[in-house]
Amino acid sequence: MRLYLLILGFVLFLTGGCAIAMTMVNIQFVALMWLEKLGPLASFLIKLAMMIGGVILVAVARTDWNRELLESSAPRAKSGPHEKDRA
Repeated sequence: MRLYLLILGFVLFLTGGCAIAMTMVNIQFVALMWLEKLGPLASFLIKLAMMIGGVILVAVARTDWNRELLESSAPRAKSGPHEKDRA
């Protein structure tokens, strides 16, 4: 499952990034031509969302949830000012 999320994240990120770069030089990505019908702003925002979603999927896929669970349930040391003995 983690591998599929990782691959999907990279594909989304690269597709969105390439689509934005291709739009800048007035070339359309054939698979995403339907986005251009929504208007330039909506098209750009959807491509940007693809890139952000790809980064989020990669981050989720690379997170070790077991370690996160153990760290969150482990008792924490008290932090704060330490009092020194005054003699």
